[in-house]
Amino acid sequence: MVNQFPHFPAVALCQKHLGSAHVESHMLLGSLKRKRQITKHVEFDQVEVDTIKERHDELAKEMISRGYNHKSDLEDVSPHIKHLPKDILQKKADRGNVIHYLLYVKHCSECRKRFAIYLRRLIELGY
Repeated sequence: MVNQFPHFPAVALCQKHLGSAHVESHMLLGSLKRKRQITKHVEFDQVEVDTIKERHDELAKEMISRGYNHKSDLEDVSPHIKHLPKDILQKKADRGNVIHYLLYVKHCSECRKRFAIYLRRLIELGY
């Protein structure tokens, strides 16, 4: 399953989901290069096409901050998305669906704990 968890803060992802979201960024690029349709992944809020590279870079930055070794930059995605319909290119993931899926469908207690800490920090900072 390709899932970048768009809109879920990278800092709040557990080790397993951080790594899998990163790997799936590369898988998405591979699918796009082969002109495969990723419509279902977009419709199910698993990815936002226009932010694949940005999301990869955000995930990579978080991996490095945790002391992981990141050596796999992602090339520019824009030349490989021309075959996708305009509505798929512009669709934004529903933040609530993404958070619900990861915390309650996947039942990831580590992501849930990290997300609670993330929210607490936001509150303390006055956001």
